[in-house]
Amino acid sequence: MPDEEADLVPLATRVTERLRRAVKARAALEGRSVQDMVTQALTEYLDNHAEPDTHGSATAVTPRP
Repeated sequence: MPDEEADLVPLATRVTERLRRAVKARAALEGRSVQDMVTQALTEYLDNHAEPDTHGSATAVTPRP
């Protein structure tokens, strides 16, 4: 893990207060950091959604101008 820590960069996003509280509470219950939980969640999401939807999904991500 030391090599990965050297590559860490900030990632900021806005979430609802309810989600923020839930993540912080779950992290505390599990004795983990929020950073660890978010990293795991995003890694698992990307692993499970490796292929982009090329058929125009209703939940497609569109870049901001």
